[in-house]
Amino acid sequence: MNDINKYIEILDNLEESFILFDKNLRVKFISQSSKSIFSISNDEKINGLEDFLNHSELAGIKESSPLLIDKEKNHYKIKTDRYNLNFKSTKITFDNISYDLSIIKDNNSIVADNKLNNCIYKISEASHYVDDLDELYSIIHKILSEVIYTDNFYIAISDWDDSMLHFPYFVDQFDSKPESRKIANGLTEYVCRTGESILVNPEQNDAFIKNKKMNVSGSKSIDWLGVPLKNNRDEIFGALVIQSYDKNIRFTEKEEKILTFVSDQIAMAIKRKMDNSEIKRKAYYDQTTGLTNKVLFNDRLEQSMHDAE
Repeated sequence: MNDINKYIEILDNLEESFILFDKNLRVKFISQSSKSIFSISNDEKINGLEDFLNHSELAGIKESSPLLIDKEKNHYKIKTDRYNLNFKSTKITFDNISYDLSIIKDNNSIVADNKLNNCIYKISEASHYVDDLDELYSIIHKILSEVIYTDNFYIAISDWDDSMLHFPYFVDQFDSKPESRKIANGLTEYVCRTGESILVNPEQNDAFIKNKKMNVSGSKSIDWLGVPLKNNRDEIFGALVIQSYDKNIRFTEKEEKILTFVSDQIAMAIKRKMDNSEIKRKAYYDQTTGLTNKVLFNDRLEQSMHDAE
């Protein structure tokens, strides 16, 4: 193993985002986190920077790389419609060949992470001050729309005792809110049964549905993304789903990670409110007849007397 390969092996174990390229812009090494920044899949072969950067982005590197402007080091920024990146670049030499070693900081990712953390905080806050479950669903939808595309969004709740699937919140461009149904063999049920997040795109849709012998209801979307809702005992009680009918709005692993990340907080908020509602129902209604009981009567009487005063 020569010196540069040893060096690359060390880089590969670091969390920072790196790119190592030569004066002809051929890529010698690109880290996993850099691939994430540039949306490069693991099975995609990269030869040069032009494989994932456009003309203006390449021009920025050509004008600023210490390797190409005869400097030892340089800090610079590339900001385009796609990226907002800081480069900390150093010229290094192995076996008489010089390379540009660039550490990359993704400013868009930092902003996105801050938005995501703020989203978690807002959902947690809403779960404490919102009393009505339907209102909580609507607020969750609004908060999520700040970090992910949610024009088509629904929440499904699975009732395993009665084998029913309910849709307490459902917003869609083409389909109206579905009635509660027996748990069958659809995409939503698959998420609820397996506890797996799944992203189904047009390339996978027909094969996935055929292999799993699924029944599909509603309008056919371009991308369908569902993640499970789990309680603190890791039991599945529902699913969050977003859909896109627009070929220009596509979901990737990035959206799957975002929805999965926030699902724990959303599940906690929904389950807390559902449990509170169930406690009140048991306290105020007779479990056999379903009729209101003396406790509810006294509560409403006290409230009416207070309002009258």
